[in-house]
Amino acid sequence: DFINRTRKSSAASTLSTATTRAREARRQRKRGKIRPGSADEELALMDHLKGMSLRVEARRELKSLLVALMMFGEGETARKLQQMGENFQLSQMAAVRLAEDTISNDTINEYAHTLEQYTRKVRDEMNNSEALSWRIKVFLTYE
Repeated sequence: DFINRTRKSSAASTLSTATTRAREARRQRKRGKIRPGSADEELALMDHLKGMSLRVEARRELKSLLVALMMFGEGETARKLQQMGENFQLSQMAAVRLAEDTISNDTINEYAHTLEQYTRKVRDEMNNSEALSWRIKVFLTYE
């Protein structure tokens, strides 16, 4: 009889743990959602923008791909890929900075707070940074 009670207790404990884990997983998934009109909508959008950045591994792979394309005589494809990757990265970085600068402001200057303005600023500031070190120098049109 003691063994049966121990088994039932163990089964109930396991079920309770599984239920708790499932509930926590659901909570985590919900937390990641951006709810329009919610108090945290702007912060959630900024977190989402930040999460879109090119990770170190992705930049390393991108550079390897560019080098491989060059070795196989696909210079034009490599140039276009680099330009698209650079445009994405600079736009993402500019969008994060724009969001950071405007999220706490009640007044937004629609001429100064544009993605184009911020992209230009980021391009000028980040041109020789580690974040853009994946680029192949031969394709750079400005330095």
